[in-house]
Amino acid sequence: MLILLSDAVSTMSVADVMPAISSVGSLGFAIWFAYYTTTTTLPTQQKQHQEQLEKITETHAQTIKELVAELRLGREAYDRWRQGTH
Repeated sequence: MLILLSDAVSTMSVADVMPAISSVGSLGFAIWFAYYTTTTTLPTQQKQHQEQLEKITETHAQTIKELVAELRLGREAYDRWRQGTH
């Protein structure tokens, strides 16, 4: 058995081994990329998106409150004007 192995190793060249190393390297990179994407990139993007959404929601709520207050003032001014003329 050892003789067969030594014959196989002596006839191998770097060109014969490179496709296997490249395949393992590509697979390793794909696994690392999937791991990094799911553990770092996606959670970071989700957190940033959530923070931006909260800011937009707060701004929207504040704008609505200001518009409602402005409409109330307009309505009160209209009611005072109407009561004074009729």
